[in-house]
Amino acid sequence: MKCIIQSLLPLSLLVSGALGAPVPVPAPTAEGASFPITDLLGSDLTVNEYAAQLEGQNPEPALTKRQFNGDTYNQFTDGTACRDVTVIYARGTTGDGNVGEPNSEGPTFFNALASRLGGASRLAIQGVNYPASVIGFLAGGDAAGATTTFNLINQAASRCPSTKIVLSGYSQGAQLVHTATQRLSAANAARVSASEYPQYEIF
Repeated sequence: MKCIIQSLLPLSLLVSGALGAPVPVPAPTAEGASFPITDLLGSDLTVNEYAAQLEGQNPEPALTKRQFNGDTYNQFTDGTACRDVTVIYARGTTGDGNVGEPNSEGPTFFNALASRLGGASRLAIQGVNYPASVIGFLAGGDAAGATTTFNLINQAASRCPSTKIVLSGYSQGAQLVHTATQRLSAANAARVSASEYPQYEIF
C-alpha cells in the first residue's frame, strides 16, 4: 500500500501543479490576431493596440501575380527600351506563339526569373519565331530558327550594351540555342550571362 501511495504521489503533485498554474488564454481581437493575454502584463497597450503592433512585425506575405501569361513576347524586336536582362527563348516543338503556352516551360521560367529580379519591368522577353515542327526537331533543330536565334543574340549585344543576355530553349528550342551559340564571335559569346537548355536533345 505504501508503495502504491508513493508511486501516485508524483502524479498527484503534477496534476495539482498543472491545475494551479496560470494558463495563458489567447486574446481575441478585431484584427484576428491571437496571443497569450499574459503578454499584456506590464504594458500600457490595449488588446487591439498590441495586436496591431504584432501584425506590423509579421506582415502577411504578398501574393505574386503571374506577370508573363501569354504565348508570344517580342519585347526586344518591338522597340521596347533596353532592360537590365534580355531573355531570348526558343519554345519546344509544336508550342504555341513564340514562347509556348502560358503554363509551359517558357512563361514559368520568365515568372520565376522576374520574381528573383524584383519585377517584370527589369526583363525583356524575346521569343524566337520559327515553325517548331516535328520535321525540324528530327533534323536536329530548325536551321532557319537557329539563324534567327543567332541574329537576335548579336542584335541584343549590339543594341543594348549594358543588358545581361540570357538564352533558354526547350526541346527543339534548346537545339536552336545550342546551334546558335556555336556560331557566335568570342566577344558576343562573352556577353551571354546565362544559358539554360532544359531537356536538350540532339541526334
